[in-house]
Amino acid sequence: MLPYHLGVLAALSYHGHLTPETHLTGSSAGAIAVASHATGVAPHMALEASMRISAQCNPFFLSQGGLMPSLQHELNALLPTNAQDIINERPGIVGMAHLELYPERRPVLATQSFDSRDTLIDAVCASSMFPYFTSNRPFHVVGGLGSLKSRMVVDGVFTEPLWRFGCPDLLRTCRGDGYDGHSRGAHNLNRTVCISVFPKELIGLGWSNSGGNRRSHGPINHRDIISPPLQAHNILGQVSQLGLLMCTPGSRKDLKRVYENGWQDAERWVGDEDATMFKK
Repeated sequence: MLPYHLGVLAALSYHGHLTPETHLTGSSAGAIAVASHATGVAPHMALEASMRISAQCNPFFLSQGGLMPSLQHELNALLPTNAQDIINERPGIVGMAHLELYPERRPVLATQSFDSRDTLIDAVCASSMFPYFTSNRPFHVVGGLGSLKSRMVVDGVFTEPLWRFGCPDLLRTCRGDGYDGHSRGAHNLNRTVCISVFPKELIGLGWSNSGGNRRSHGPINHRDIISPPLQAHNILGQVSQLGLLMCTPGSRKDLKRVYENGWQDAERWVGDEDATMFKK
């Protein structure tokens, strides 16, 4: 959910753990948050935009697929006129992942090669293609139906194994063994911190990087994940509440609470991180 990611990024930036040199990649809601943060959109403005999109939906919008036009409208209204230049010139990588189905099935990580603002917005929307939510189809067509340059894409969460839960792996761009597209490799990267609105224990989220270029799926390292604490006494209720917020329109109060939860979880991560660094 977008408000959670916005809250996390805002808190990390506030506490100095997210700078222009920090690599930022995302898929689905994470791609929207990454693009808005990297282009300097104030978190409260992005949050208001998510509230406007939610307010335009009715309880049966699942079958109407009306989110894409709303998302495109809000991105056009919020992103600076030179948004593509801001991202292209940013020291740290900014990337949005999506899965291309046609003309070739391949995972794509679009990074700093945006030749226009529209290209950037297309990359965000391609990454945020939630089947039957953003479109009446199970896919989104980029470039227009019938065009020789048209592509069929789906949400970026499908580019990674389930245990990564849609978190793009920048190390793959270095090794050249996963993502296609115009991707700028991340050099000297030996750690990825993942953001998930679902508790890490519920989705099996966790990985370890060794030597900067070798990945193994091992025990969860809490320092590499920002997510809500698991409510062990109320797991079903916690999952149900998050699922409803993902699949139905949320009230302003609900969305603001999700944003605040993201901020609080990020602050808890910052506290653990600073304590660990101090011990060293």
